[in-house]
Amino acid sequence: MWSNVKAYMYAGLAVRMSQVLSMNLEPSQDLSIRDREVRRRTFWACFVVDRLISCSCNKPFTFSPLSIEVSLPCIENAFMLEEDCRGPSLDNMLQSPGQVSQTGLLPFFIVAVHLWGDMTQLHISGGRRRYKHGPHDPEGEFYKKRLILSKFTAIMPSSLAWTVQNLRLHQVTGQAQAYINICFLVHHASCIMSQEYLPQLESQYSLASEVDIVSSFDAAGISFDLDETAMVKPCMFSVNTITEMAGILTDGGEQAKCFLQSSFAANAVLTATAVHLWVLYTQTCDACPKHQALAEAEKLRQVMKTWQSSWKVATAYVETLEMLYKLYIYSYGKIVDSELDCWDVGVDDINGIDNSLTDVGESEPYLSALSQRLYDKIRAILTNPLLPLDVKKKNLRTYSRTLWQHMWAMGPIEGFGHDLIDRDEGMIDSISVV
Repeated sequence: MWSNVKAYMYAGLAVRMSQVLSMNLEPSQDLSIRDREVRRRTFWACFVVDRLISCSCNKPFTFSPLSIEVSLPCIENAFMLEEDCRGPSLDNMLQSPGQVSQTGLLPFFIVAVHLWGDMTQLHISGGRRRYKHGPHDPEGEFYKKRLILSKFTAIMPSSLAWTVQNLRLHQVTGQAQAYINICFLVHHASCIMSQEYLPQLESQYSLASEVDIVSSFDAAGISFDLDETAMVKPCMFSVNTITEMAGILTDGGEQAKCFLQSSFAANAVLTATAVHLWVLYTQTCDACPKHQALAEAEKLRQVMKTWQSSWKVATAYVETLEMLYKLYIYSYGKIVDSELDCWDVGVDDINGIDNSLTDVGESEPYLSALSQRLYDKIRAILTNPLLPLDVKKKNLRTYSRTLWQHMWAMGPIEGFGHDLIDRDEGMIDSISVV
């Protein structure tokens, strides 16, 4: 319903009720077999909702894995037949998940939510600006969580890898939704933090004569412009897989479209689109063709737009994508040939906005002091997709005030394509058209 504050509050109430009822512990043997399994599944439902809503709303988790002692859901046949069968523990699943036929898909889904949530929390709680260990430092949280994720994906059954054949297999067994969610979660977890290490390279356009240490390096002392293949390649692999999944499901009929429309997919598509825009505006190699990146970003945006008629919150994600497009245009001075209908943020609007943003409500309190780095602005957009539209507009104006183009821009940027060039002919010499 796009009511993120209420969602977070009500979810918190449910989560605390489960804790009061000690659902995080193995249920008493005095209960029936069915009631014990219902309690387990109720707890894990709270666990999934806690992570999903917290990550979507940029808020901390309530549950800590250290407090969880209850088994994962048992296989469906045992549950329906009321057989005394406990699922594996969370730790056992991470070390030796076994086969889908032995456990069912629910334990794999919950583990995927757990790993995705851990990675997403690193992203929304400060990212590389906050953590003093680089991505290859064994002491760093990112390194540790990425290692756990890679080990788990390496031992996952081959039937859970993303392929069209596996999709058809799980459709036949009636478990396509769980399978699709697992694939989105695993690949989004693989790129949500890695994207922070993609070099934005906007400093090459900077008019500043001196290097600002605070804005040029992260907390680990790594340059924001460092281009590292070890981070870029796995990130692009997951992003391309997310894009492929969205495309195949969109073209796969009404049932497949219904499988695609989910919060797990929406979060993954948002990150994937942001990375495609990064390719469009920063990469010059043959392996990352700009026209392909633009096509992929546009395709994902169109997928999101098809959800708007039936899913209110989809509009929030579409607006966030449009905000990213606009920010990149302001940052690099390049206009893409797109049908994107984005809000106008002209020079007059930018200069007229109150930088204190005291009336913004849900906006970030540190917004006016946000670093001049494009990286920080992109993070702020991606970690707050559910903000109201008026807040997003004010934020975008504030971000744009610090961009170098506005030191020489002759007029407001009103849109994309030839219409923009016709209206603002004076900017042609300063803007390269992709």
